[in-house]
Amino acid sequence: MRKKAVRQKKRMEKMRISDLKGKKIAVWGLGTEGVQAVRYLTAKEITDKIVLFNDTEAEKPECCRPFELICGEKIAASLDRAEVIIRSPGVSIYREELAEARRRGIVVTSVTDLCLNEFLSRPGCRVIGVSGSKGKSTSVSVLAYILRETGHKAALGGNIGRPMIELLDDDYEFVVKEFSSYQASDLTVSPQIAMFTNLYYVHTDWHRGHENYCRDKIHLIANQKPGDVYFANRRNPQLVEYTRPYAENRRWYNEAEVFHAEDGVLYWGKEKLADIRELKLSKVPTGGGKQKYVILKQDDSHMGDKYIRVLRDGFISMDMAQNILVIKTVSGMAMAVAAALDALKFSEVVGCIAGDDTIMVAVRTVEDTQILMDKIHLMIER
Repeated sequence: MRKKAVRQKKRMEKMRISDLKGKKIAVWGLGTEGVQAVRYLTAKEITDKIVLFNDTEAEKPECCRPFELICGEKIAASLDRAEVIIRSPGVSIYREELAEARRRGIVVTSVTDLCLNEFLSRPGCRVIGVSGSKGKSTSVSVLAYILRETGHKAALGGNIGRPMIELLDDDYEFVVKEFSSYQASDLTVSPQIAMFTNLYYVHTDWHRGHENYCRDKIHLIANQKPGDVYFANRRNPQLVEYTRPYAENRRWYNEAEVFHAEDGVLYWGKEKLADIRELKLSKVPTGGGKQKYVILKQDDSHMGDKYIRVLRDGFISMDMAQNILVIKTVSGMAMAVAAALDALKFSEVVGCIAGDDTIMVAVRTVEDTQILMDKIHLMIER
């Protein structure tokens, strides 16, 4: 397992966003990450030598319209149009076209790897990467919340927070990022701090089998340096097996000798740290018969549950513009959701204006807007 990971690493080249200056770039995939890459490269005048690859015909977003779109089987014949291919997460690293590109000396990278290289090059910035088959989004949200509440400048990036590429224009002490197996599979560097929640057999089509899926997940920490650290769930057999080649930086959790939870009580070894009931947490349904804990700032936890349920039932999506949060709701539920937001007494909120299916939330600062979004994400099923 170690040898295969090393061979894969040798085929890749470390590259930062700034290294793309003036280069011929192919952006493969017109999903969210691909479009963000085009928008950033052009807005920052890094390069305008861009060609678009997509597996199927698609309407080009406005920022992509100046550039040629090459689709389907024509991609293989167009590889030499690029010095660098930026693949989207949906484009499997096992595609023959990418293997051929590497044989021709074309660099294959991703937005995630470009951004990670950028952040790791900044003194004083630490990246915390979280991966696993289940529980990633909740874990990164809680970690970012704790860091902010303890006075650190922390960004929540990736699937549940802001796109990682949008964070490059600011400086942070911590960047907390959720990594899917698609994003971790070909990283050239690793976060200084990482955590694995669990490892099950999913997404096997993209990874061409169970073994590749597990190995690609664990590749998140394959390039850690001495002094870096990652935490793994000792009770997950797959993590025990697949982290074995990287034992030097590994720290276990969820075993009796270290940090673990039993019947709602948190322990460090035999020392009781906290009882969930004493923390004034409340379980909230997340769909599929599952539940998670959220912090309620209400004296009456029953009423808190009620307001969270209204928020969850009416919520569709949200987006921010500076210190304004725009929440889209089910038609006719905006007033009810706005009332629930008021009742939950978020310290970041100045006030709400609601229509039929849209709520405009005035927030104190831009940073508070992101914090508020993180809190709402913790309360609802995305």
